[in-house]
Amino acid sequence: MNTLINKYREWIIGVAGLLLVGIFVFFDVLYWVPWTLVNQEQKKVRLNIQPGSSLGTISDSLYQRNLIPSRNSFEFAVRLRGLETELQAGVFSVERPASYRDIIYSLTHSAPEAVTVTIVEGLQSREIARILGKELLFTPEEFKEVVADSSLAASLGVPGPTLEGFLFPETYKFFVNESAESIARKMVNHFHEVVPDTFAQRAKQYGWTMWEAVTMASIIEGEAVHDEERSTISSVYHNRLQRGMRLQADPTIQFIIEDGPRRLWAKDLEIQSPYNTYRNSGLPPGPINNPGLGSVRAALYPADTEYLYFVARGDGYHTFTRTNREHINAKRRLQRLRRQVSMQQKDGDNSI
Repeated sequence: MNTLINKYREWIIGVAGLLLVGIFVFFDVLYWVPWTLVNQEQKKVRLNIQPGSSLGTISDSLYQRNLIPSRNSFEFAVRLRGLETELQAGVFSVERPASYRDIIYSLTHSAPEAVTVTIVEGLQSREIARILGKELLFTPEEFKEVVADSSLAASLGVPGPTLEGFLFPETYKFFVNESAESIARKMVNHFHEVVPDTFAQRAKQYGWTMWEAVTMASIIEGEAVHDEERSTISSVYHNRLQRGMRLQADPTIQFIIEDGPRRLWAKDLEIQSPYNTYRNSGLPPGPINNPGLGSVRAALYPADTEYLYFVARGDGYHTFTRTNREHINAKRRLQRLRRQVSMQQKDGDNSI
């Protein structure tokens, strides 16, 4: 009896050993031995894994791109390593794909591909959409739809119907396959992080919400080139509002023309639009661009001046005046300067 038991035990041990060796051999062949994949000539392959993708969805995508020879064997290789829940979402670059190991390692250990995008002060959302559309995987139209989503604006604490004005200018690092909504959320949340809560209280002193404060800030942003002039420009617009004068702000015209920014003509000032501050009194209906912190601060803390007018000097600075006569003289000086520059350019073109 003992002999039979011992033989049976030896048989079980032998079979178990063979199975164990077989498993290790199979695993070695399946996973560690490089599989020759299609498209070896490609130096780099970009894999776009959407958030929430299942292992089946990922393997199907890889198979359709001819990056793996079999869906089932790839999925088995992933499960054998216990990594089916470790696959990351994002855009990944795989250098010369030659094995399952390369792809699995990229999807579980590599950082998703990201880009650095700089959004400067004063850009309109349509301009931001074009910039993001070049760097990320969504279209400019998708981003513009997100900006116009009033329910999203409300959920993000924007006191107005769109996100225009609250897409805070900054240098960001975005994952390549982030959605348009995710990007917009990050930019608006950054606005709330950077802009102090005290600004909302200050806005109330003018009878404004932050929507109106940012609207004023966007006009200032459209005019200012140098930081030291922001509060003075703000004072001009505050003084005009207090006197019931129209703002007559050129940036509001730039907002409504389709081919801007460009030099404005007299006919542009006659465009029928609630944003035309040459035809309508008070602030326009909403922000006309996305201002930086300096302009938001200037909108709420204007300099104490008596200025009602300003005109560009041609060097980025402005001449500020209190009366219409002074303003007309300043405009004439600018026109003379433009003529001189134009003549100098013509002389330069004609020189040998």
